[in-house]
Amino acid sequence: MARRDELAETLAAGRGSGDAVKLRKGEVTAVDASTGTVSLTLGGSTTVLTGIHHLDTYNPSAGDVVMILRAGPDLLVLGAVEPPQ
Repeated sequence: MARRDELAETLAAGRGSGDAVKLRKGEVTAVDASTGTVSLTLGGSTTVLTGIHHLDTYNPSAGDVVMILRAGPDLLVLGAVEPPQ
């Protein structure tokens, strides 16, 4: 799980590096409680990405529609934006 200060570092790291910070929408497909990460798909893709960290204020569940911060190759789940389908 990521803390708010890690979010601030991620945002600051993207400045001037050419790596634009973007928000993406995705869906959580699985939660790994042992590592504190989630697996998810981005923007309707069928490709599952694993080992993605999330803010410590978000309690993920499979099926959650979430907003994801992307800074270069790094992804961080910010939280759910819609109820599960």
